[in-house]
Amino acid sequence: MKRLTLPLFIASLTVLTACSVTPEQCDPSVEASVWNKMACKTSGTYDNRVKEKERTLQSEKAKQTALHKTYAETQKKAKGSERALAKKKAELVALNKSVTDYATQLKQKAKGKEDVLAEVRKVEQQLKQVNGSAASEEAKQAEIKALKRKLEALQAASGI
Repeated sequence: MKRLTLPLFIASLTVLTACSVTPEQCDPSVEASVWNKMACKTSGTYDNRVKEKERTLQSEKAKQTALHKTYAETQKKAKGSERALAKKKAELVALNKSVTDYATQLKQKAKGKEDVLAEVRKVEQQLKQVNGSAASEEAKQAEIKALKRKLEALQAASGI
């Protein structure tokens, strides 16, 4: 009977130890006794911990994929904005050149007419102010177009 009692006692002690272990006690990074390790293994706490970590890993991978997608979309939008801005700047440069050339032609045609030349110089000064301002590209374009119309009206009014 003594021989049967000792193994039965050890088995019941093992079962009780396995039931009394908590998930925090089954952390592999924490040093535990042999009994705790055995209890963690037999109670399935290690397996549950592994499954929980795998779920967390899958969740984090999904978040990372979503973040990469958002980043790619943002980069695509930024490149589109950069291209649009470069296009606007090129249009602004072309418009500036057009107005400057037009003013130069008008000055050559208006030699001897000081009132017209003064107005052309005034428009050129306004053009410099517009180009030096911190306004948006669209606002600058609108102002430069208005200056070009002013030069055209000046040419028509002076009969040049």
